Parts: sequence; structure tokens; C-alpha cells
Amino acid sequence: MSGVTSSQRQWMSKRVRALAASILALAMLIPMFSMAHAQTQPEPYPGSNKFCITGTIINFDETLLDDEDVPWQVTATQIDPAGASVVTTEDGGKFEFNDLAAGKWQVSITLPPGWEPVLPYGTSFDVTLNYGSSSCVEVRFKVKRPVAVEVLKIDDNHVPLADWVIRAAPAPGNWFASPITATTGTDGKANFRLTEGKWIFTEQPPSGQKYQPVMPTDGRQEVNVDWDTAVDGGGKISIRFKNRLYFQGCIVAFKTDAPPDPNSPAYGLPGWKITVKRTNGSIAAQGVTDAQGFVRFSNLAYGPYIVTEEGKLGWDAVGAASFSVNVTRPQTDAPDNEGCEQVDFINRQNPPGYSIEGYKIDHNGMIGIPGWVMTATAVYAGGYPDPNVDFDPITLEPMSALTATTDGTGKYVFHFPADDYRIPGAAYKICEEQRTGWLPHTAICQTVYLPKKPGNPVKAWNFVNQQVGHWESITRGGGSSSSSGSCSTTHVVCAGESLYGIGAYYGVSPSAMLAANPWVYSRPNYYVYPGDTVCIP
Repeated sequence: MSGVTSSQRQWMSKRVRALAASILALAMLIPMFSMAHAQTQPEPYPGSNKFCITGTIINFDETLLDDEDVPWQVTATQIDPAGASVVTTEDGGKFEFNDLAAGKWQVSITLPPGWEPVLPYGTSFDVTLNYGSSSCVEVRFKVKRPVAVEVLKIDDNHVPLADWVIRAAPAPGNWFASPITATTGTDGKANFRLTEGKWIFTEQPPSGQKYQPVMPTDGRQEVNVDWDTAVDGGGKISIRFKNRLYFQGCIVAFKTDAPPDPNSPAYGLPGWKITVKRTNGSIAAQGVTDAQGFVRFSNLAYGPYIVTEEGKLGWDAVGAASFSVNVTRPQTDAPDNEGCEQVDFINRQNPPGYSIEGYKIDHNGMIGIPGWVMTATAVYAGGYPDPNVDFDPITLEPMSALTATTDGTGKYVFHFPADDYRIPGAAYKICEEQRTGWLPHTAICQTVYLPKKPGNPVKAWNFVNQQVGHWESITRGGGSSSSSGSCSTTHVVCAGESLYGIGAYYGVSPSAMLAANPWVYSRPNYYVYPGDTVCIP
């Protein structure tokens, strides 16, 4: 160390000593800092080194099971490292474990009789409690209590029916359930395990079988599945479906043309509509005859029916136009329709001609009047008269008039064959007979012209009458007037007469004439026409 003075050596030794002292002080501070840092870490459980677990027990519909009558036993067991178990019994649907050590714990539930787990899929799960958290671990058990439901399927003789599919679907409001199906066994029973709530049960027969619901009539039942109800019923809820087997048969209708003589063959008529009705009037089936005149109605339940044919212009029924048929035999697939009930409709075609038709109506209820005689008198023959017919020289009409009598519906028909002396365009006066005790609401005669070509009938206006002594309430304006009694006389209206003028002639007020002849309210301005008969009260 040549060149280094004594004073320099002294300064360097002091410097080295100071550096060594600094290093030593720093080394002593490091452990103290570590200890201070450790002391600032959060404790795992406030005020101690313990942890806690809280939890709830909920139903399948996510409602808290707080029924005090159902005790819930929950156990917490330390499994790593092995430790003691803590058991709590709660009846409010909530539980809590406190002062638990760090490590892995198993939380398990002991379910009361009848209850099953939903989540978790078992009755226990593991929870790890680690340092570094100051809050309780929250857990939850979801459980359910299925209710046994037994569905019995029988026929109307109480014989069990197998292989029926019974469907249980949750009713509106039962949101946490899904449809379930079950099939009946040889004992006719289908069994379900359903959560509580309202369910709708429906039935489906085996393929190829057709049944009619007997009980319930719509084949549907809504049931409130309740645990207490099941307990009262011996541990289950029992319901029943009763059905009646449709025995199926068939009807065949044969539509033919009437032969010109008995020795001639009958030919089928195609395109003819046939209707099968039930006894209550509802339509069971409809069909149209084929090229051979046949139409078959299959899959008809056993029982009575009415089979009718449509009516066609220019065709008359030979025999019955409807038949009562009782289906009592099972149908077959035989090509000759063997086993079906058969009905035959026979019709005869008429040559085209001319006709006039109309109705005679009772004003009381507007119902047809049967047995009323109508007359048709030619007022114009349309040309030169047939020399072989005795015509009136003035009116050119035959001396004798045609007559027709109304049927049960009040209908009358005048037929004019195409080869008759009457020619297209001829005019006829159609008149109703006048009977004592009946007052006409319409003209007693009307003129009708034959069509230019034969075919469709000419429609005449309805003849309407009212029986003397029957007076209906007449509503007009804001009030009503009615009258009852008899006529002192009747008056046939002549040209130029009015209802009020006729009343003045007989010394009867206008209001009394209106009350005695209420049918005039259907006339514009209460007009009466020549030929009308009015009542004089």
C-alpha cells in the first residue's frame, strides 16, 4: 500500500465499519417486517380461527320448507382432516353450523319418510373451508315429496282394460312439473308418482280400438294431487276411467233407376247424395253413389240410424225416400259388402214439363196449412186454342180449372206435361179457397206465367191466412195494440177502396179497423188491394 498515508488508512477502516454496521441493521429489520406483515392478514372467522356454514331446505317448487311439523336433521362431518360431526335439527327450513375448523366437510340431510332429494341428486355434498374468507359458506338442499296416484281403466262392465296410455300433464299454474305417461297393465292400472299440485289426466286406447267415454264423459279429469289426501286415501290417490267399446258396423245404400217394366234390369244411378243421420237428427255420415249406384258407410257404432236420399227435380221416388236402419252386425272387408245393412232407393225419371208450386201459410207462427184446395185457371193460352179442347170464347181458357191440395208442409204443385195443350208463356190465375173463420193476409188470387222452356218449376207467392179469433200483438212505433174478438161481417175490397174508407162506411173508427186487421201492418202505408177480405169489428 505504498503511497497511502496513515490518515487515508484510518478513513477507509471507518468506512468499512460503517458499511458493515448498515448491513447488520438491515438484516435485523427483515424479520421484524415479516412479522408485522403476518399480523395484518384477515382472520378466517371474525375474532377466531373458526368457520361457519349456513343453509336452507326448499321444496321442488323452490318454496321454503318451513312446516314445523316436518323436522329436518342436517349433519356436518369433518372428513379431511378427520374430525367430529355436528348435528342440527331444524323445523323452519333453515340451518347453521358455527365454529368449524378449516378443512373439508361433508354436509348431509336425513329425509323424513316420503321425501326424496332433487338437488343434489343424493343426500350429501362436500364443502371445503379455507383460510382467507371471513363470510359463512351458504348451501341449499332441494327436495320433493311425491304422491302416489293410481289410475284404474275399466269398460262399462267393470272389466279391466290393458294397454291404455294414461297421460298426466301439469295444469296451468303447476309450473315446476312435466307431463308423464304410463300404460295400464292386465289389471287395468297405471301408477304415477307426482309432485303436489293440479294435474290433468287423459286417456288413449290401444291402436285400432274405438271407445266411447262413459265416465268422465269427455275422457278428461283434473285432480288436485295433495299429500294429505293421499294419506287419507291409504297412501295414494285413486281415480277411474270408464269407457264403452264402439262396436262398428256398416250400411250400404243402392240407388237405382226404376225399370220400364218388371222384367227389365235396374241400373245404378251415380252421383246421388245419401245421408245417414242419428236418431237425434245429427249427421253421422254422407256420401255420393258410385258408378254402380252404391255408397258404403263404414265404422258406424251399433245403434239406430235414418238413411235418406236427396230429392232431385224431375225424379219421383218409387217407394220410401228414407229408411230406419239398426246396425247390429260387425262390418267386414268383403268386396260384396257382406255384413252391411243395405237399403235400396228406387227413382223414376219424369219427362220434362211445366209446373207451378207455392205454399199456403198460417200467419200464426208462419207454419204451412195442410188440406187447403188451390185452383189454377188459364187466363191466356198463349195462342190459338186447340180445336179439340173446349175453350171459353172470351177468355180462351178451358172450361174446367185444375185443382191441387196442400200437403203437410202447406205446399201445392200444378203439373203441366210438355205435350199438354198449354204452351210456353201461358198465364194462369192461382186462387186459394176461402174458408169461413179465416182472414187472408195476402191476395186470394195471383197470376203466374208458365216458363218459356220446360224444367224448373215456377215459384208462386205464398198465400197467408189468419184464423178469426186469434189475434197477435202488433208492435209499431213505441207502443203496441192488440185486439181479440170476432168480426160482425167481412168486406171484400173493391178497386179504389181503402181500409179507413171501408171503416167509415160501416161506422168503425180507423184504430178499430187497424186492430181488427193487424195483417195490414205488413203492407206499405196499410194498403189493401182488390180481392182482399177485411174484418169489420
